[in-house]
Amino acid sequence: MVETVRLQVFGETPVTPIVEPVVTALAARTSLDVARADELIAAIDLVRNAWRGPDPLSVTLAAVGDTLTVELTPVAPAVLAQSESLVSRLVTSISTTNDAVTLRVDR
Repeated sequence: MVETVRLQVFGETPVTPIVEPVVTALAARTSLDVARADELIAAIDLVRNAWRGPDPLSVTLAAVGDTLTVELTPVAPAVLAQSESLVSRLVTSISTTNDAVTLRVDR
């Protein structure tokens, strides 16, 4: 079963207080431990720095089996490149498509 949550973050609103409870809840459903959930939240926060306004930052979280994925859009690939190596250490995988970034964490 797939559980999906879509959020929009407007302007300079901090992303962590909005996504942290959702990540925590979905992590529990995928049996991710707290440390992995915290790393994912940190990765989301880093990717948020690459947000390309003025459109809101869309955050789509999905729990499937033992995997939690997060897609963030729109982000500027050039800005993301500055922190991509750090982000990649916090998640199982990171992929980019046009102005979207997908983070995946496996149990």
